[in-house]
Amino acid sequence: SIPRYITAVRLQNACALMERNHTCIKDVALKCGFSDPLYFSKVFKKEMRVSPTAFLTQQKTQKNNG
Repeated sequence: SIPRYITAVRLQNACALMERNHTCIKDVALKCGFSDPLYFSKVFKKEMRVSPTAFLTQQKTQKNNG
């Protein structure tokens, strides 16, 4: 459906921002079109199976090991 597609695109953008060292979840949420950072976190965790904070931690670990 269209809303699901839009959410998927927003989450892809959020992941790209976090991979580029944007560490403020609130800013990432707002830049990706989510008006509520808590809702963003809920949707992110549901779709990505990891919280935004855990995703950021994984990114830092990968950069330090790579």
